[in-house]
Amino acid sequence: MDQSYSRRGRCLVCGSRYGLEDAHFPYDIGMGRRRRNVHLPTVTLCIYCHRLEHLNHPDTIDTLLRRAPDYWRERKEWEFARPYLERYLARRKYLEAVSG
Repeated sequence: MDQSYSRRGRCLVCGSRYGLEDAHFPYDIGMGRRRRNVHLPTVTLCIYCHRLEHLNHPDTIDTLLRRAPDYWRERKEWEFARPYLERYLARRKYLEAVSG
């Protein structure tokens, strides 16, 4: 995959050029009625990888955690996205410690 993540023509996980959509990551918004007013960090994913992200597929999540920071830095969105990513990683670490 091309190392320039800011190109909107490819999925951040698999590199596909088809069925692309902006996916909220690391938090999703679901189908609630306040959906229109949500302003969260996004990444470009194909439909398949977006579904895997919602299913918490381990390989997909790990790839996103590795690539998303560089993606946001290239798009000048890192300062906005960093607090969300830090909270997500802290929560993930806590849940791993609690569940053993």
